[in-house]
Amino acid sequence: MANIDILKKASLLVGFTDTQLKSLESCGETRDLAQDEVVFEEGAPGDEIFVLLDGRVQITMEMSRKTEQAPVHTVLPGSVFGEFALAESAKRSATAVTLQDCTFFVITRDAFRQLATKDPALGYLVMQNLSEILVGRIIKTTRELRASLMF
Repeated sequence: MANIDILKKASLLVGFTDTQLKSLESCGETRDLAQDEVVFEEGAPGDEIFVLLDGRVQITMEMSRKTEQAPVHTVLPGSVFGEFALAESAKRSATAVTLQDCTFFVITRDAFRQLATKDPALGYLVMQNLSEILVGRIIKTTRELRASLMF
């Protein structure tokens, strides 16, 4: 199973008790992928969220109709990605590829929803943390967009 000490550091899981982390851990699985493997592809259906336990992952987005992929972000251990899958069943907005051998903790949307039904405080905390993460990303993107539009 996942390392609870690493899960404690994940931004999505800030404020969790050890009991809540153990409950979450029991609903997910640990998954290993080798270097240069695709975790998920842009446009594919998404129903899993990932906590990177070990390794590095490159997030890329298609930047033209020629399907050129541009790097957007490098995910480091303890980071969460693919989190939109918790909130909705939309297509992936980016591609994630391992930069080295990686270990992930993975939980599906359905498993999370079942857990949140049993423990509403846990569900609320995840959604509160998810909101903070997304707002932070929107602010960062807005700043970067503004800077790139300045002459």
